[in-house]
Amino acid sequence: MGLKLKDSASPGGTPAPAGGDASAAIQSFKQQIQHQEDLMYGVALFFEGICLLYAGQEAVIETFRRQFRNMIQTGTDAARRATELLRQVEQDPSNVGQLAQFDFAPCQSHAEPEKMVQRAQILFNVYRRLYPNRSRSEPFSEDETLRLMEEAGMDLKKLG
Repeated sequence: MGLKLKDSASPGGTPAPAGGDASAAIQSFKQQIQHQEDLMYGVALFFEGICLLYAGQEAVIETFRRQFRNMIQTGTDAARRATELLRQVEQDPSNVGQLAQFDFAPCQSHAEPEKMVQRAQILFNVYRRLYPNRSRSEPFSEDETLRLMEEAGMDLKKLG
């Protein structure tokens, strides 16, 4: 819903680092894309928790739905653009410098983007811990969502 691509990359990119440095930059960027996708899943899990919290208050849920849909869509679009850039750089490693120009900027449409990123990351980590082999496309029951929220709340509380 809220990720942006920096458009400041120069057309030719910066010179590619020698040898393994380009490979390392490409591998790191692949991890950044995965992290972005994981964060957006965490945002979706957060929205599921909001739906439980505000059950029966459809106007409130609809407001949150719009906000979180936009945040997830923007984040997903950024991951898609990053994947396309990665494909281009893999074909022409001399443009590897463009990877450093890409800005995922997750959750920027949220009032407190850093806190939203932290919550999304915690929720994703709890999801991975509790349901390591579960497909992201498999819906959660109400009880499972509550368990995710409770565990995430405890993890967040530990952070202070």
